[in-house]
Amino acid sequence: MSSKRLLVGFVLFASLLAVPLLISVPGFAQDPYTFIWKLDGNGAGYQFAYPKDIEVDSKGNIYVADHQNYWILKFDKNRNYLSRIGDFGTGPGQFDSPILMIGIDKCDNVYVTCGWSKVCPLVQKFNSDGVFIEAWAGPADGAVVGDIAIDAAGNKYLTTWSLPIIKKYDSNWNYLGGFGSGNYDDDNPLNIFYANYLAVNSKGDIFVSVWGEFGCGLPYGHDPIPGRPAPGVPEYHSQIKKFDANFQFVTRWYLDFVTGIAIDSQDNIFACSQREWAMGVYKYDSNGNFIQRVVPSAIPDFPDEEGKAWCPHSIAVDSEGNIYIGDTGNRIQKFAPPYVPYTFDGFFSPIENTPVVNKANAGQAIPVKWRITDKNGLPIADPASFKSITS
Repeated sequence: MSSKRLLVGFVLFASLLAVPLLISVPGFAQDPYTFIWKLDGNGAGYQFAYPKDIEVDSKGNIYVADHQNYWILKFDKNRNYLSRIGDFGTGPGQFDSPILMIGIDKCDNVYVTCGWSKVCPLVQKFNSDGVFIEAWAGPADGAVVGDIAIDAAGNKYLTTWSLPIIKKYDSNWNYLGGFGSGNYDDDNPLNIFYANYLAVNSKGDIFVSVWGEFGCGLPYGHDPIPGRPAPGVPEYHSQIKKFDANFQFVTRWYLDFVTGIAIDSQDNIFACSQREWAMGVYKYDSNGNFIQRVVPSAIPDFPDEEGKAWCPHSIAVDSEGNIYIGDTGNRIQKFAPPYVPYTFDGFFSPIENTPVVNKANAGQAIPVKWRITDKNGLPIADPASFKSITS
């Protein structure tokens, strides 16, 4: 369902009459997300060699962990190449093994894991301009480090190849505990056989994509609908698991060949699947209830088709709900969320110095915005949430 652009005549500004308006706001429409652009793996100053992970900072800048090139590539929200973070080597800010994952904190500092290194620290920290800040040698047992996530308090969560599988540290790298065994031969929900990606929501809940035994999907005969529980399917099959801030198991749901996961500002979960019959990107609420398939699969004959994903492996969500997907085509694709209509009868009051599009001036920006108020002039909605208004 598409939205019309903001069309408000100056007559409203003069009269401030109460009129019924159709207002489009972000929602859970079942329309597919809209393809916006593709970032190819080749450009001036850079070349992708398997974009393993993606993150987006508070300004909308995009960071791509270029797995086999030993660096992080930074782009602005319009996909313009900005800079490169890191390089091959063993000194501060360098990496001597392929980069695995990246995480970004609330100050837009960038954390990079280099899990198999025997010389370099396993986690290195940079500011948003790529200046090296500090390094951390890694877990005391020398475990390989995989994905990293940082919560609002600066606590860090790591997937590792030692027990417990998921480890939590404070902002100074003091160990705070962990959970998860590496077993896969029983139905214990704390079993995490091959933790792939992880994410933390605003409440401190922890979500882990579990690749399972060789990415094991649901056996034939089970319903392949993503997110639907499959009774009797053992723990070693591919799934997403949710744990609370105290490391207690909450719920799980199955998604064949699940890889990257990300969380939006409403704590919805986005997850990638590489399974033939389920390939694509899926959206769930924070309890694992299926909402929609947001990006469909390409087909083997046309794996590079724009607007579709082929074996997607990494995903990020920005503050506006746009999603960024990396797939095996050595590319990043951006998709925008759909909007649902919402009808409201109210008054409009002007807010100065905010550009809007007005039909009377041929689509040029004018320094007026409208907010909805009640008859007493009190605001009754957040104007930032509105994307378009049609009288």
